[in-house]
Amino acid sequence: MSEPNNPTKPIYVCQGFAVGGPEHEAAQAAWLEAQAAHGYRLVDRKVFHSGGASKRVHLVMELLEPLPIVAAEGGV
Repeated sequence: MSEPNNPTKPIYVCQGFAVGGPEHEAAQAAWLEAQAAHGYRLVDRKVFHSGGASKRVHLVMELLEPLPIVAAEGGV
């Protein structure tokens, strides 16, 4: 008997960090490791220029096993 086709909804987390010295790189690495420990994987990394010489990096991670979509009873 085949399993029912349950659609899933992806779950993402994101975080922005200043681009700079080793302390910023360490903070990014710690955040990435913490999210990976909870089942997330990196799906996007972008560097944004926020004026002058300052930059920010935005990291987006997706949960590897997304939750199934649950149909709501009743309508709103």
